[in-house]
Amino acid sequence: MQRRMLDHQEIEWQFDAPDLRSIDGWLEERPSAFGLAVVPAETKRLTDTYYDTEDWRFYRAGYALRVRRDGKGVEATMKALAPPEDGGLKRRREISEPLRSGGLKTLTAASGPVGERLRLLAGTRGLSRTRAPDLTTR
Repeated sequence: MQRRMLDHQEIEWQFDAPDLRSIDGWLEERPSAFGLAVVPAETKRLTDTYYDTEDWRFYRAGYALRVRRDGKGVEATMKALAPPEDGGLKRRREISEPLRSGGLKTLTAASGPVGERLRLLAGTRGLSRTRAPDLTTR
């Protein structure tokens, strides 16, 4: 897993595009409109598992707790649940830390910013897998 900042703001733009060719054309017409370059990259296989307490403490606190595996490493992330702004732009806080493995025991013993917040929110309550939350609503 690539090295990331542990506490940052994610900004993304999500939109419906039934035909991606129109997006490709739009990007080709504006190659440097935003000072960014869009280039093909390798395909990555990600496996995400979401966790919460039985009484949904993370969700009620405004976060989703995710463990992501990418074949090179494992990372725990708390993602803020935030509604989109006008035009589909989303800004949300993400707090992450690398893990030694993807097991629940490793997650609950994590000593970084996610592990600390996990223990504060969950207390003595156990974690269980949940379905992926809708990260745009709260």
